[in-house]
Amino acid sequence: MVKGLDWFRNKWMLLKEIMARNPELLSLFFALVLSGIVSHLDNPKGSKATPYVIPIPPKIFDHESPVIEFTTGDMTAVRNVIASTGAEVWIIMYYAHWDAYSLETAKEFERTAEKMSDQVLFMAVNCWYPYGACRHKVTVPYFPILFTHRDSREGIQYTGLQRATEMVDHLKRVCSPLKVVQDLESLRLLRAQHDAVALAYFSFEGTLAPQGLASYQWAAMQHLEKDPVQPTPFAIITNKQLARTLGLTNSMSITLLRNFNVSLYYPSSREFKAKPIVEFVTTHRESMVQWIALLV
Repeated sequence: MVKGLDWFRNKWMLLKEIMARNPELLSLFFALVLSGIVSHLDNPKGSKATPYVIPIPPKIFDHESPVIEFTTGDMTAVRNVIASTGAEVWIIMYYAHWDAYSLETAKEFERTAEKMSDQVLFMAVNCWYPYGACRHKVTVPYFPILFTHRDSREGIQYTGLQRATEMVDHLKRVCSPLKVVQDLESLRLLRAQHDAVALAYFSFEGTLAPQGLASYQWAAMQHLEKDPVQPTPFAIITNKQLARTLGLTNSMSITLLRNFNVSLYYPSSREFKAKPIVEFVTTHRESMVQWIALLV
């Protein structure tokens, strides 16, 4: 009996905590209970019950907002908008209209859109709506969750602070994932701003899309997901003479320039794919904070 009471007490405390974090859930719960009671009263015993249909959720963005909203989670409509606009970069906020965090993030998301909508397509999808495709096709472990896409590739999750300032910085990096180094002076300035710089040489002779460039750019994107606060910049060199000065003799050569340690070269024996490149940069980069920690 005591164990049963303890179990009930623990479950009740957990429920209270969930309701405290999302007070809208309480309203939703009572609304569903009330609708069930009304449905029962309207359909007395012995009569054919009418199933309750959840109404289309309300919008959480204004009609004049630069954010395109899909309240029913229609992913086909989302793809159609992307195709019709020809967007190169887009960001999607998956939300639940009753969730307090979603409503708060929506304000910051809209502020971000007001600053970046000329470069980025902003969309918001209600992924809670039970009858929508999003609910059944997109994995959303919690609300809200944001994904950024570029060049029709799979998205990266935005893992930074959900504030306009940080989201603007993130989207600027997504719009220009690679820095172009023209000379030693521009490289010096880049290194002065960061503790480490990933630098690759690509030969554009006879082609506008050299082998390995797409993988390197995708690595830069994936790195933004791992470190949204202080990501290591990914830069490229196209000048052969400058590349040789830095020890990059072949196209698809990468070096990790570190201000607090010797520079490292990406092993030629490793596959030139995004995942191992990200692992190389993430594992071997060093920051001033790390060195201070070692000295303390």
